[in-house]
Amino acid sequence: MRKTALGFTVLTAALTSTSAFGATLFSENFDVDPTANWTVNPGIATDFTADFAFDYSTIGIPEAPNSTGTTATTGLKMYANEIFNTFGGGSVSPTGLDLGTGDYVLKFDWWNNFHGPAPGGGSGTTQISYAGVMTDGLTSNSAGASDSVFLAQTLDGGSSADWRVYSSDKPVSYAATDLTGATAVYEASLGGTDATARNASNVYYASDPAFPSNAIPAAQTAIVNGLDPLVDHTGSAQPGITAFSWAEGEVKKVGDIVSMSVNGVLIATVDTSTFTTATGGNNILLGHGDTNGSSSSDALFSTLTFSLFDNIRVEDVAAGIVGDLNSDGFVGIDDLNLVLGNWNQNVTAGDPLQGDPSGDGFVGIDDLNQILGNWNAGTPPTTGAAVPEPTTLALLGLGGVAMLRRRR
Repeated sequence: MRKTALGFTVLTAALTSTSAFGATLFSENFDVDPTANWTVNPGIATDFTADFAFDYSTIGIPEAPNSTGTTATTGLKMYANEIFNTFGGGSVSPTGLDLGTGDYVLKFDWWNNFHGPAPGGGSGTTQISYAGVMTDGLTSNSAGASDSVFLAQTLDGGSSADWRVYSSDKPVSYAATDLTGATAVYEASLGGTDATARNASNVYYASDPAFPSNAIPAAQTAIVNGLDPLVDHTGSAQPGITAFSWAEGEVKKVGDIVSMSVNGVLIATVDTSTFTTATGGNNILLGHGDTNGSSSSDALFSTLTFSLFDNIRVEDVAAGIVGDLNSDGFVGIDDLNLVLGNWNQNVTAGDPLQGDPSGDGFVGIDDLNQILGNWNAGTPPTTGAAVPEPTTLALLGLGGVAMLRRRR
C-alpha cells in the first residue's frame, strides 16, 4: 500500500519552497446554478439525469472538503436507468472548454451513494460513477461508449470490477491484467499479473486507510425514515471503495500519459500514445451509468443511488509545485512515498504518480532530490496526518536506500 520501510540516515540540508501553485484553467463549485454552462450528453435509449444545483444537505451529506470559504452544499447529482430498463448512462462537460494539448490535472470532490441496506445494497445499486479527460465535450461517455479516458468506480462495491478504466481505445474497459505499452493499467495488478486488481476486496484497496468501510450517515438514515419508514437504509459500505464519504479524485494528463488517483492513491495509468482509436478532444467529463439492463424496484431509488460531484478544478500541471507529485498543492510524505514505493524501478517516463518527475523513466536520486529540495512547499491538505517540520524530519539521507521496498 502507501507504506514504505524507511532506512535513511540523517542529512542536514534545509528544505525550502521555490514554486507556486499551478494556474487554474477551469473551476466550478456549483454555488450558483451553472446548468446553462454545461453540455449534457445522455446515452441513446437510456434515462440519464444531471442536476447541477442539487442541495445535498437535503439527503444528509456534509459539506465537501474543498468548499473552503463557502457554506453552500450544492453540487452535481447524476443518476441513470431509473425507469427504462436499459444498460447505459451519460456524461456532462463544460460547454466549449478546450484545454489544448498541454499538461493539466482534473480535480474533484466525489461522493458515491447507494440504496441500503449496506453493504450489499438494494436492487440495482451496482452502478458506476466516473470522471475523465480528452473528450470533445459533445459525446456521451459511458460503459461501452467513450471518446475519452475516464476512471470509474461502482457505487456499492458489488462487482468483480469495482475500479475500472475506459477509453476511446477500450470502451468496454481495460481488464485487470491489461497493459498500455509496457505499463500495467491498474496499479493493483502487480505489473499485469493480478486478475483481481479491479475488485474492491483486493488488498491494494481494502487494506488502504484511504478506502475504509464508511457508515451510511445517520442524518441520511433519519431523512429516509421520514420519507418512507419501510426503507432499510442502514449499515456500512465495504472497504475498498469510497461510498458514503467524500473522496478527492484526480485525473492527470502529462504528455501522452493519463494517471488516475483517489485520496492520494494511484489507481491506474494509461499511455494514450498506444491508442489505435484517438480520443475526441481537450475537454473534461463527469458521468454516471448503469452496467445492468434492468431498473431498480426499490422505493426512493433515485433519491439514494447517485453520483455527486463538487468543487471541480482543472489546473495547469506545468506551473505546479516542483516535487508535488500527487498534485495536492503540497510537497510532503505522500509525494515522498511515491518515490520510495517505486525506488530503483523502470517506470513510465515522466509520470509523477509513479515517482518519476525527472522524466528519465527510472526512479532514483534525481527524483528524490526534487522532493527533498521542496519539502513542505505549498499548503498542507485539509485532511491527513500532521506534517513533519524540516528540522524534525532533518531530511532523509541515503544511507538506508537499500532498505526501501515497493509498496504492497
